[in-house]
Amino acid sequence: MKLDGYTNIEKIYEGEGTIIFRAKDESSESVILKGLKSEYPSSKETQKLKKEFEILQKLNHKNIIKGLGFKKLNQRLFL
Repeated sequence: MKLDGYTNIEKIYEGEGTIIFRAKDESSESVILKGLKSEYPSSKETQKLKKEFEILQKLNHKNIIKGLGFKKLNQRLFL
């Protein structure tokens, strides 16, 4: 899969409704991208991902990945 602004994209997990990639951003930093599989997600799926992002923003622990952003890439929503 090609995602605008990211290179070296590697799928590391695919679940029922989400897909997770490891990639490099424009500054060559390693990132994890978690997105909805559907190009046309239900409002419930969208709200669930947004809520997950809000929770990640509030957590501060060395073993928990920080949520850096919530955006649309190639018609799919990603954290």
